[in-house]
Amino acid sequence: MKKLLILCTILLWMGALQAQNMANASAYPNAPEERLNTIKAADAIIGKWLTNDKSVKVHIFKHKGKYYGKLVWGQEKNRKDTLNPDEKLRSRYLLNAVILHNFVYDNDGTWSDGTIYDPKSGKTYSSYLSLQTRNTLEVRGYMGINILGKTSTWSRTK
Repeated sequence: MKKLLILCTILLWMGALQAQNMANASAYPNAPEERLNTIKAADAIIGKWLTNDKSVKVHIFKHKGKYYGKLVWGQEKNRKDTLNPDEKLRSRYLLNAVILHNFVYDNDGTWSDGTIYDPKSGKTYSSYLSLQTRNTLEVRGYMGINILGKTSTWSRTK
């Protein structure tokens, strides 16, 4: 009798698990597709972008789950990073310098928690990116609070 009671308990427990799995499957029928869409959305900023003053191209790429951007073209090709606060970096050329760091996708068309380095001033700002259209990216840099900042609109390019 004891064995029968244990067996019935196990069967009821297994039935409850099966019902829960079926309920989860019907509640999230497209879960793998939704995850794939999120990954595609997160990677939508990958590519080359021309700054609003058309003086620089930035290539945004993904590395270890975060997004970065490096200068891949500029009107001043041989310019060095002379205003960098780090003395060791003042002799480097700006071409191929990473100026966008550590952006994370927020599932709403924005990438936050990153920083942007401005080689014209030598300063680094908190930043977030917002994809307005497939070919238009708003880049906001700020110090401290978001209100105290500047927004620049970049265009996708080749």
